Amino acid sequence: MSITGIIMSAGRGSRMQPLTNHTPKPLAKITTNTSSKAEFNQYNDRTLLEINLKKMLPIVDKFVIVIHYLGQQIIDTIGYNYQGKAVEYVWAESPTTGTLDAFRVAIYGSKLTQKPTETNNFLVCNADNLCGDDYYQILSQQIQSNPNTACLVATEINNHDILKSLGVFKINANNELLQVIEKSPVFVSNLANIGIYYFPNSVKNLISPTRVESTKEEPITDLFTDYLAQNTDKNNTIQIVSSTDHYVAISTVADLNL
Repeated sequence: MSITGIIMSAGRGSRMQPLTNHTPKPLAKITTNTSSKAEFNQYNDRTLLEINLKKMLPIVDKFVIVIHYLGQQIIDTIGYNYQGKAVEYVWAESPTTGTLDAFRVAIYGSKLTQKPTETNNFLVCNADNLCGDDYYQILSQQIQSNPNTACLVATEINNHDILKSLGVFKINANNELLQVIEKSPVFVSNLANIGIYYFPNSVKNLISPTRVESTKEEPITDLFTDYLAQNTDKNNTIQIVSSTDHYVAISTVADLNL
């Protein structure tokens, strides 16, 4: 079993202007100070993209980075090899079509980047993730045990006011996904989506090689509903793994200062 690590790095990061006027968001650096929690010290003066490459490194066999806005800067910074593992780049045709389309171009390429169809399984993350090692360790164990089972990663949050603004996973007694619910005003689950996903290669059966023109942004979470509908066999469910380790969603410049 081989795994391709896909990092979504195409967005403009408009909420981080003026920093992102000249620097792509994935190359923004974390800064820590003396009051930072000890677990954050490992991130000091490192870019978001490099942090996520290192987190995924023990699990994947190669990387595909989806780029668009100021993408050449990302290529120039990271290069084509990260600590002994190959790095490929695909150019998204538009940064506004959503993460589902970014996943598609990572698998099939785009008009801007021709590439062979991926034959590996896929570990996907957003470039602006900042999460503790425990999430990837738990995920790695799950993949090793059940490489043909899709798996999503959640952080456990018990503050309902915070959960109201997030996507959460509704699960059954076996920790299998029943539904993704976005920004629910009522409590549904304390398992919040953090943008880390594992899929076996068979997920390609649900994704067209050709992008269908759409007037709305399509998130990768749309894929989960299709996956559950198509995979009625109980051996092909979507497993949820979770942790209470630290997690920070980097969306503003202030978030970079831990």
